[in-house]
Order: sequence, then structure tokens, then C-alpha cells
Amino acid sequence: MSSVKRINYIDLFSGIGGFRLALKNIRNKVKLNESYYSEIDKFAEKIYKRRFPGSVALGDVREINAKTLQDIDLVTFGFPCQDISVVGKRTGLGRGRDTLFNQAIRVIEECRPKYFIFENVKNLLSINRGADFVYILKTIADIGYNGEWQLCNTSWFLPQNRERIYFVGYPRGGSRPKVFPIGQGNKTDGRNKRLFDISSTLTANYANRHFGLGETYIKTNKGIRRLTPIEFERLQGFPDNWTKGISNTQRYKCLGNSISIPIAQSIINKLYV
Repeated sequence: MSSVKRINYIDLFSGIGGFRLALKNIRNKVKLNESYYSEIDKFAEKIYKRRFPGSVALGDVREINAKTLQDIDLVTFGFPCQDISVVGKRTGLGRGRDTLFNQAIRVIEECRPKYFIFENVKNLLSINRGADFVYILKTIADIGYNGEWQLCNTSWFLPQNRERIYFVGYPRGGSRPKVFPIGQGNKTDGRNKRLFDISSTLTANYANRHFGLGETYIKTNKGIRRLTPIEFERLQGFPDNWTKGISNTQRYKCLGNSISIPIAQSIINKLYV
């Protein structure tokens, strides 16, 4: 059995702590020495601070001086995707130094982690005829990193149809474990399967959506109802009541913006074999 690795970690655009929870779930392989996070949504940060009180808040990503953070092993991020998502503006990634993706890359360039992982919507691969993803690859290469990626579906682990791209970056040269592919041979969680066959992609604006607009609802003998926040949590792989303490509208938003825990956990497992 491999020894437990102790690492220093930065969680950018941390939300309610999806990547951080995935790390916690594999504590038999990874333990944290220093843990930092960056989040500006006050509702998401409230959940993060309550669940991970030992993590140090860094504030807005644009104000982080990562050169002061020593010996960082892992950086994770799921940068906001409103301009990339098929339900968003679809204007693309943007090229300016102040774009959130470029801010994440600046942090990585400054602290030089052994690995970084990011997650984003499927449309990142094709928007602007693929030019944005080419830009991402070039930007990563320009700071001396290579990477591998895969389009993953939460339905391989849980009954939610949620396609997202996951990217693992590492410094050019040297040895590293091969992460992808992660496959479809995983069983769905039985707690959720009894609710419905498979959910559509959970969205951040679920509370404000109307019936019949591509969202998943539950049929009962009394009619049709929305998914509860706890069902949202289960479909993303969070423990029940992970987001308790904020309004249901904010719970749906935070969970819809989060990652699916089992996918992140599978990736990190491969990194720290």
C-alpha cells in the first residue's frame, strides 16, 4: 500500500468545496498540510468556511500573490462559465489578462504546483470553433505545463446526465501518473436511483425555472414537484444537508455551479496512486 502523501493545496473559485471534499474523501492517500481557498460568493463561502474551518481565505483571485505561498502541490479550479455554457451568453472565454481563466493561470505560474486540475462545461471544447480551447492549451504550454483531459459524465457514477471537461496539468518533463481515461464502468448510487432513472443536468437557476424547460422534476401521486436541495446534493455526490444554512434558492445555485464529487475523487485517486 502506498504511503499517505502530505500536500499544500489551493482551491480557486472554490464554491462550496467540491474539490476540497474529494480530497477529504481520499484521506487514506492524501492529507493536507496547508490549505487555501479563493471565493467571492458570500453564500458559497459561508458553506466552505463552515465545512473546512482550517482553510485560509485568500479573497478575490485577482488579488492573490501566489509567490508568497510556498511549496504548493495542487491547485484546483472550476472557473465561471457563463460566457461559455450553452445556456449562457456564449461569447467565449476572452483573452485579457484579467479574465478569470488567465488569473488562475497566473496563480499557477507564480506558485508552480506539481499538478493542477480544472473543470468546465462541454462547450469549452467547441465554442468559437475550438479557438478558445486552443488558446487554453497554448496558455498552459507558455507557462511550462503540459496536460491531459477528458469529457466525463456524472452519470457514470450518479444518476445525473452532466457532461464536463476535466483537465489535469503538470510541469513539462519528469514522470507522472497517467490519469485518463476514467471509464463508464462505475455503478450509480442506489440512494438516488430509486428517485428517477436519470436527472438532466442540474443548473444554478433551477429555483427560477418553470416546469417543462428541460429540468428534472419528481412525479408523485399528488402531482409534480421540484427536486429538493438534499436531492440536488445527492446528485452531485455531497452528503445530505451539506448546503444547509442558506436559502433554497442559494442552495440550488451553489450546487448547480459545483462539480460532481465522484469524478474529482477518481481523478485525484489516479494522481496519488
